[in-house]
Amino acid sequence: MDNMTTGPIGEVAPTVVSFSGYLPDARMAVDTVAPAILEVAKAEKAHAALLVPA
Repeated sequence: MDNMTTGPIGEVAPTVVSFSGYLPDARMAVDTVAPAILEVAKAEKAHAALLVPA
């Protein structure tokens, strides 16, 4: 949050997307989950995403 006032980040998007767990069918994540996340990011005009592996 410090970068919002002093650095290159203008603001943080209001929505946080988080998921974890066993994915027996990775195709579902590619075909369903990823497009839904992208739709939210586009609607909020996000310019970047922070991806953190477990």
